[in-house]
Amino acid sequence: MKILVITRNAWDDTNAIGNTVSNFFEHFDNCEFANIYFRASSPNNKICKRYYRTTEFEVLRNWFSPEKNGKDFNFSGESKAKKIRDEKKLIRLIHKYGINFAYKFSDYIWNSKKWLNNNLRAFIESFSPDVIFTFAKADPQYYLTVKYIKDNYNTPLFTWIADDEYGRLSKKNSYKKITKLKYIIENSNIIKGCSREICSYYNSVFFCSASPLYKSCEFSETVKEKVNNPVKVVYAGNLLYGRLEIITKAAEIIEGYKSGGGVSFDIFSNSVLLPSDIQKYFGDKTCTCFCGKRDYDEIKRKLSEADLVLFVESFDTEQIINTKYSFSTKIIDYLQSGSAVLAIGPGEISSIKYFDDIPGAYVIKNTDSLKNELVDVLNDSSNYSRRALKIREFAGEHHDASAVSRELQADLSKIIIGGV
Repeated sequence: MKILVITRNAWDDTNAIGNTVSNFFEHFDNCEFANIYFRASSPNNKICKRYYRTTEFEVLRNWFSPEKNGKDFNFSGESKAKKIRDEKKLIRLIHKYGINFAYKFSDYIWNSKKWLNNNLRAFIESFSPDVIFTFAKADPQYYLTVKYIKDNYNTPLFTWIADDEYGRLSKKNSYKKITKLKYIIENSNIIKGCSREICSYYNSVFFCSASPLYKSCEFSETVKEKVNNPVKVVYAGNLLYGRLEIITKAAEIIEGYKSGGGVSFDIFSNSVLLPSDIQKYFGDKTCTCFCGKRDYDEIKRKLSEADLVLFVESFDTEQIINTKYSFSTKIIDYLQSGSAVLAIGPGEISSIKYFDDIPGAYVIKNTDSLKNELVDVLNDSSNYSRRALKIREFAGEHHDASAVSRELQADLSKIIIGGV
């Protein structure tokens, strides 16, 4: 089976999407993978060797020589570090300041179709995929790549809904992009989603038949039996969608906690904070450390070493709308850690709802009582091991790796032979 994966960034285990894709496919047998992506970033995974990359900067540079766009390569571990750093700086500025013009200009570049050239055709025909795996996204690079392959090769399409793209576009009245999202949904042979809620929502909007597909757990770490002194709390995830505010509040409460041997709080995140931001949010903290980005294997180790792993979502009304139907990929990393889990966030968000149903998980759903409830959780450290064991039992029952892999591989095989 040859599977072509289409992503915005390179297939990289250190980011949420890349980590999820690896989780889905790492147990597949007799399969070959290729990845088309659209950023200057470099791949970082143990599954895929062959790639095709084109970037908006490349398209712009080759505006009058479009035949130069696109590169087919086998990853050797080397990267053009400066180009990647420059691109990340620009993307960070766009996200931070919401430069609307930059988004529109980016769409204009991709909509030019100057990158839909013979290089792309040669890559697709050389790899000759049996099936496409992609995401329910309306960005022109997703839409145009899928449409190009469907129009020319009619390759079966498997689509995963990672977040509420439709809700985001509806809020902006982006009807043209909704049409592109609708094309991907309607041309998908099978549609899966990150949560029950988002599947139900998309089924009602697009009249499709989406069903949940969750990440699986790898139980390489044992359940913790002893608590560290001081108690070790770890957060691993991005700081977008208002999460930084909750993390900052939690850090302030932890700083003031003096019972027993105290608490240490380590924050691991791909979200890049400027030195001034780190100083602003964490500079006066003695128990809290912003540790930045780490590779996935180290993150798993840090989570397993923690006594309590922290999951947060924002209580801000706008952010609740943005994250309501999302199911964080970090949930599975937390469930497999062998540590106790504390989730903080509003009860109407899918991720918090899920934690609320997990035996043993601590859940705080009210920002007004955040301080008192968090202190209660820290005071309950003698029960962390018992709670972690309950979480492990739940994870084993609902997120078994071999079962998830069998289901997904069976679905892909079914659409290849025309069963869907």
